[in-house]
Amino acid sequence: HDLESPGIDPSIIKQQVEAAETIKEETDGLHEELEFIRILGADLIFACGETEKPEVKKSIDEMNNAWENLNKTWKERLEKLEDAMQAAVQYQDTLQAMFDWLDNTVIKLCTMPPVGTDLNTVKDQLNEMKEFKVEVYQQQIEMEKLHHQGELMLKKATDETDRDIIREPLTELKHLWENLGEKIAHRQHKLEGALLALGQFQHALELNKPSKIPTMSKKTTTASPRTPGPKR
Repeated sequence: HDLESPGIDPSIIKQQVEAAETIKEETDGLHEELEFIRILGADLIFACGETEKPEVKKSIDEMNNAWENLNKTWKERLEKLEDAMQAAVQYQDTLQAMFDWLDNTVIKLCTMPPVGTDLNTVKDQLNEMKEFKVEVYQQQIEMEKLHHQGELMLKKATDETDRDIIREPLTELKHLWENLGEKIAHRQHKLEGALLALGQFQHALELNKPSKIPTMSKKTTTASPRTPGPKR
């Protein structure tokens, strides 16, 4: 019969692996019986008439083929489950890493110093914000990859429970990402507003600064010769 598709959650895949291994143990338990039937079949071929031999041989061949197919199916099943487990664990790890990064980034943003009150400080803070946004943009590429991977897994998932397992963290991630974007925009707006206000203030100061009083050039004054008074 058709086997259940590999799950997308590591815990579900683990259960599927255990189920496959249980089946393998049960079939391995039939190996001795199979060998016994093969021996009986060989004896029967030797003992029976020529007309019956092809029929007996055909039955034994069919049994051997069924056994080989069973082992092949089990091996393929286990390989699929192992691949699914590897992909699921990798996806979960990437997902968790993204959640951790978002948490840390929001904390980093929220603990940035208040907007400065002088022009140079605000300019430095804007440069810091620029670097911060570059880091966020680089992570956004990883976020999009993760989202794409999740969408592919959603298409493969046949069970509604599996779909929920994929959909819920992706929805939460999207919400957290939008929240980060809003916080970045708010900080940027405040910094740009401060830059504008401080720039205008600086400009106003320059305009209203009193002109420097020119220093008068020192002139050498020559004393006028005294007119001698009348002689007494």
